[in-house]
Amino acid sequence: MKNLNKSVIVIIFSVITLSGCDKFSKQLPTCDHDATIKLTGQIINDLPLAKAAGATFVSLKNIKEQGFNKNSEIRACEATLVTTKGEDQLQYSVKWQDKSAGNIWIEAEIQTASSSDVSNQVANEFEKQYLMAKRNGASAVDICVQAGLVSAGYLQSQDESNYSKWKLIEKQDCLAAGVNK
Repeated sequence: MKNLNKSVIVIIFSVITLSGCDKFSKQLPTCDHDATIKLTGQIINDLPLAKAAGATFVSLKNIKEQGFNKNSEIRACEATLVTTKGEDQLQYSVKWQDKSAGNIWIEAEIQTASSSDVSNQVANEFEKQYLMAKRNGASAVDICVQAGLVSAGYLQSQDESNYSKWKLIEKQDCLAAGVNK
């Protein structure tokens, strides 16, 4: 995602059920385990920022375990995240969400140079999607939701004037949809 004008620090959370895998009933998967990598890829691909940037997960490379806390059973990991838009550093942790059910929790942070360029790009993409939805006869509720995404994009990019403008548009669109915001 670096190739998109630098990038972002993003916190991502997800859970995967590993109930069919007996070996996880007692031991937390490693940083480089196939299930850990697969879930991390799913998280990246589902991330709105990655979708808006057109980035798709390719792989993790240079995977390293930074440490393991035996008491809390948390594994700290780092890797190079490879997407269709480039490479970024990824810090992530693996821990039990529900050990008895075999559910793990992944928390990840993509580390790149600057978040403002990508955040502005995402807000602009959300604005284009809003306009396309309006042009194509989307329902009032869908338009309300799209306006909320635009305002959230401008909030993330810390663009106060556009955020204020889009909060007003969101409020008007949501009132038209019968949603009181």
